[in-house]
Amino acid sequence: MATKNFEPTLFKKRTAAYLFKEKIAELTATLKEQMTKEKELDEQIKEQLAKIGFEL
Repeated sequence: MATKNFEPTLFKKRTAAYLFKEKIAELTATLKEQMTKEKELDEQIKEQLAKIGFEL
C-alpha cells in the first residue's frame, strides 16, 4: 500500500498563512502604539502653538 506524501504546497500555504497572521498582529500592535503617540504629540503641538498665539 502506497502512502500519500504530504503535499509541500499545502504545508507552504499553511505556513504562509500563519506567518501572515503573526506579522499582521505585530503590525497592528505597532500601529496602535504609534496612534497613541500621535495623539500625545498632537496635544503637545497644540499647547506649544497656543503659547505663541496660534490656536488650532
